[in-house]
Amino acid sequence: MTRHVFTYGSLMFVQVWTPLVPRPLASVTAVLEGFIREGVRGQRYPGIRREAGARTPGRLYLNVDEHELARLDAFEGDAYQRESVQVSVVTRDGRHLTLPAEVYRFIDPTALDGAPWDPERFARESAAGFYRDHASPR
Repeated sequence: MTRHVFTYGSLMFVQVWTPLVPRPLASVTAVLEGFIREGVRGQRYPGIRREAGARTPGRLYLNVDEHELARLDAFEGDAYQRESVQVSVVTRDGRHLTLPAEVYRFIDPTALDGAPWDPERFARESAAGFYRDHASPR
């Protein structure tokens, strides 16, 4: 069985995703409604928490298998909980679809810094070394 995985932070970046899931997968731009993305205090990565009316943009990876999900679970560790959500995507022909997906939600919202997390800044300053720095064997 495979599942789609919605990513909104470091896992959106090929430098972080590919060492964890080296099999080529299709992916699309997607939006998660009802969650806000904020930085984790003292870290370079974000977390999400529920907030009515919020929208979190990200990347949806399609058809992730159970072995790959286990690798992602291990990478995210105890600070995140994987949960099932619905995400919105726009097809090439302009149709709006809602798809089921798994997402990693930060467990302790009090550790979020309240500031919007900037993916462009992460790409410039952190993506290249992030996996190396955060992928310790578990």
